[in-house]
Amino acid sequence: MPAIYRLKTILLKIIASAETGTGKTTAFVKEFHKHRPSKRLIILAPLTAIVDQIKAENDTVISLTGKSSPSDHTKAKTASLVVATYEQGYKHLKDHNTFDYVVIDEVHNLITANSYKSETITNLTYVLESYRVIGLTGTVNILFKAIGYKLINIKKESQIKVDVNFIIDNRPPLKIALQHLKNVQGKCILRVNSRSVAKDIVIELIELGTYTEDEILTLNSDNNIKNSKDYKNLISEGEFDKKKRLVLTTSIIDEGLSIEQEGFTDVVFIETEYNPMAESLKQFYARFRNIDPNRKNYFYYRETNNQTIINYDPLYDFDKTKKKLIEDAETFDVNETDKKDISNTKHLYYDNRTVKDYRLAYDTSSSFFKKLTTEEYIYFLETNYNINFIVNNEYKKTQIDTTKSKEVRDKNKKIIATSWLNQKDEILDALYDLTDDSEIKKTIAFMGMKPSDDIYELVSGNIKFFGKLQSSGSTLEMLGVKNVDDILINHQKMIPNNQQNINRKIKLYQNLDTINNPRTKTDLINKNKMLGFIKAAVAIKNYKKGAILRLWNKQRSGSKNFSYYNLIDLIEYFKT
Repeated sequence: MPAIYRLKTILLKIIASAETGTGKTTAFVKEFHKHRPSKRLIILAPLTAIVDQIKAENDTVISLTGKSSPSDHTKAKTASLVVATYEQGYKHLKDHNTFDYVVIDEVHNLITANSYKSETITNLTYVLESYRVIGLTGTVNILFKAIGYKLINIKKESQIKVDVNFIIDNRPPLKIALQHLKNVQGKCILRVNSRSVAKDIVIELIELGTYTEDEILTLNSDNNIKNSKDYKNLISEGEFDKKKRLVLTTSIIDEGLSIEQEGFTDVVFIETEYNPMAESLKQFYARFRNIDPNRKNYFYYRETNNQTIINYDPLYDFDKTKKKLIEDAETFDVNETDKKDISNTKHLYYDNRTVKDYRLAYDTSSSFFKKLTTEEYIYFLETNYNINFIVNNEYKKTQIDTTKSKEVRDKNKKIIATSWLNQKDEILDALYDLTDDSEIKKTIAFMGMKPSDDIYELVSGNIKFFGKLQSSGSTLEMLGVKNVDDILINHQKMIPNNQQNINRKIKLYQNLDTINNPRTKTDLINKNKMLGFIKAAVAIKNYKKGAILRLWNKQRSGSKNFSYYNLIDLIEYFKT
């Protein structure tokens, strides 16, 4: 601690990296004023659960969450120590509350959370430039160096690596989960970042008679779950209900929770994506804080067909892209656009046209992990995240029957599609009432209808599904697309279309909107980049991924917000 404070008199940005669970945040809460008695400190955490936990352990601390009262915010204006969520802390930092130090707990979120908390991260990182910042993490990203942080690695004298059984299996996560659960001897916590997969697992297990409904706990970010007795008990006591034999969880458990419970023999992470960023994996395995020789960790990894090693330096790519973005900002008004095409870089700039370093770091990190082979991925985690992978080359896939969940899933999809087409007004009013997503609410023309209990139950049980349909439909309508439901719904099968295919259609229409309706100089520049690519691509016969990406890179777009399939869709559209 003293060494960190000494550095802070010289440097504006520091990240202290130490193993998860070593008491980094607690040290600042308890020790800060011993070293800096006259200074003020605010600690920012990504989750309400972390803030509540710190408050429970330190009653004198002023804490700020979405549930805090105006009087709490008034006290925070003069308190010497404040703990707040990112969102609530930002309110004070933007108003120039005179904190001498800002500590960011789980600071890696300033990069990784750009995928789902973009506005929050943008607001917070913009105001951080005016403060002395100390970041805390167990999974440091090397691109923080490019942003200007001094990285300090704090290690215990004897630091034991976390053993993880590494298994390659590209089957659907449902089949992987069911095969694994056949051999579980004790309790199991299984992390799969898909609510629908978690639902299907429950259906199959109950059909098999392996578990009863009372023995399974499902955790996700829904408010009814976060407000449940089970979740609150996990936060306060570090334990699940002892009757639960299986916990199915999404990413909600990755941070801010400490599990002290015995009896768990299997801690399982099933990856649902190819080339994932690595932070969540390490964070998940760090939830258990007690040592238990009977507990084993398992990681099911999805391997791409292409295992060719590609030379890629993320620090160099970050620096090169940032220089190009700065050059563009000095040449034309990069924010003078409302388009969302693949060449658009507005998401990489603050309102004052300076580069969003943290967002660029997220895009660069994503590119880095997409290029890693399996062997490189293993090496990266073992080298940087104190993990020891035990590669299971003897793993055998068995036949898994998922008929029951498929029947239920197919029936549910038909109900969703039919109700969307025939009872949309009621569906949307129910969605307006039930969703916590303010962006989705903005897209709904609330009619004040009184949906039936059946409609409420249907929307409540499929709120993410209906939210995506409404969000996608609204986007397509704003782009001037007619017969939007033809894109959202497969009328022949009477089921919703695959969301990935819907997203591809949206991106194609966004690209066409820029090409056909450019309104600003920025739009014209991006239009010409896409037309230049299309002209070059149509002239070649080789549509292999490498060749197409090389043609696109020649257009010198700073955006990484595109896919190979977006480029193919553009080519196919203009070929016809």
